[in-house]
Amino acid sequence: MIASMAIAATLTIAQWEMLAADRGNLMFLPLALASTGLLCSLAGIGLVKISAHRAPARALRTGTVGAAILFVLLAAAVISWLAVDLKVWFCVIMGSVGGIAIGLSTEYYTRVARQ
Repeated sequence: MIASMAIAATLTIAQWEMLAADRGNLMFLPLALASTGLLCSLAGIGLVKISAHRAPARALRTGTVGAAILFVLLAAAVISWLAVDLKVWFCVIMGSVGGIAIGLSTEYYTRVARQ
């Protein structure tokens, strides 16, 4: 987070205009997204507890995917609120898809190793 804040602090005026955002908003964005992600993670824990009556693996998948979807939606709101170009939101989507892929592949290979 510190590195992305430092990059935002050293952008030139032309680069700010390209991202259609104020330098302060770009510096605050990593903190805002991290806070949003933390809240979505807590919501994911709640989803796991709500769906605990199902199979444990399915409950964990529900929490993982549900938290990621909630994060992507809230990240769009945060990015819009900070008046940052929505191209940044596509980076958030790709990061979330990558996180889900890592989680599902870890689940798969953990299950295969136990058998």
